[in-house]
Amino acid sequence: NANPHLKTLDESDALMIASYYGNYEVVELLISKGVDYSYQREDVELLFKKQSDSNVQKKNGVIAFMVACQNGHTQIVELLVKKEVDPNVQTKDGVTALMLACLTGHTQTVELLLKKEADPNVQMKRGFTALMIASFKGHYEVVKLLLEWKANPNVKSSEGHTASSLAKTIETKTLLNDYLEI
Repeated sequence: NANPHLKTLDESDALMIASYYGNYEVVELLISKGVDYSYQREDVELLFKKQSDSNVQKKNGVIAFMVACQNGHTQIVELLVKKEVDPNVQTKDGVTALMLACLTGHTQTVELLLKKEADPNVQMKRGFTALMIASFKGHYEVVKLLLEWKANPNVKSSEGHTASSLAKTIETKTLLNDYLEI
């Protein structure tokens, strides 16, 4: 009879912690017991109604789904997407779950998100895309995957950067430049 909605000092709850550590069994148990899987930190909720397709977002938008994406917990990501969490949900700054998976180089999670219709061309407020982030972090396989899924290498950030100009490795820069020539 423990309360799964109790929070730690940093405002994390059981679902957030289980998602962070990739504990699929605990996430599945919590959801099966009716825990709101669209809960967000800082007493903010991503309102999810079983009869509604819409996700309504407030404040920073950090949810268990995004934490699982950032940490590469593909099994949890898949479970939450099956529960109708929008793969294109964004934080107030426009950061998507796909961007977080690209940031940390989790190729399997990136591929799953793309298969679940995550948009690789979404730009955050400063204009950066998932492709720019993966390029900057040097995640060659993620960059290659994004390009295969039609990520646009020509997009510019608000500061004029492109994925190619941000590339950290020659291999990534060459791959991006090859796509620019097509």
